[in-house]
Amino acid sequence: MDDLYVRRSVRAAGAEVSGSWEEALKQVNFAFAKRAVDIFRKRIEGSPQRRAFNSIYAGSPLGRMSIAFKKKYLKVYTVDQSAEAEKTLKERLSPVITVNSWGNENTKNSGFTFTIETTEQLEHFLRGVGETVA
Repeated sequence: MDDLYVRRSVRAAGAEVSGSWEEALKQVNFAFAKRAVDIFRKRIEGSPQRRAFNSIYAGSPLGRMSIAFKKKYLKVYTVDQSAEAEKTLKERLSPVITVNSWGNENTKNSGFTFTIETTEQLEHFLRGVGETVA
């Protein structure tokens, strides 16, 4: 048998290598999605085919995070699960945004996560990361 391994060049049928945020926004359904994309794109281009901004806000008080555009909300992940990171997140986001931990605190694959479901929560988050928005 010569053909035990067949290389897959494209993971999914019809998967696009490139994509646009305009196309990505058609797949989500919440009022502040376009505004969030516009604000985040001022920092990094992000990954429209994955509907995410990875490694954004590294210099912010909340630290480096990844932001995923889900169908009806934003899902935000941090990778620092220190007590100081938890304290800063809760001071800057509570009570408007509920912060939870994720992963295994014994490995480096852990941190905090929260969802942004309303325009009020988005505004609160932007203030928390020190974003200056008109």
